[in-house]
Amino acid sequence: MSKTKKYKNREICNECGRDVSWGSGLYINRVVDLNNYKTKKEMGKPFPEGEYICRECDEKIFNAIELEGSLDNLKYKKEGK
Repeated sequence: MSKTKKYKNREICNECGRDVSWGSGLYINRVVDLNNYKTKKEMGKPFPEGEYICRECDEKIFNAIELEGSLDNLKYKKEGK
């Protein structure tokens, strides 16, 4: 049995584990995660077998990155640079 056939349903979000397959209500706005299993495991993904990220998790990740960038900009301005 190959490693790729180990998981029956790989159409899950690798952040929250929810089903993102056709008919789940999360199919349309899912984002493909092109990282392999090992990389997702190293990144600390809770469900590294999942091949997608659902819309809600993608928005949370985007907002966290945006907030981090905003905080960095404030720090940069505060230091007078």
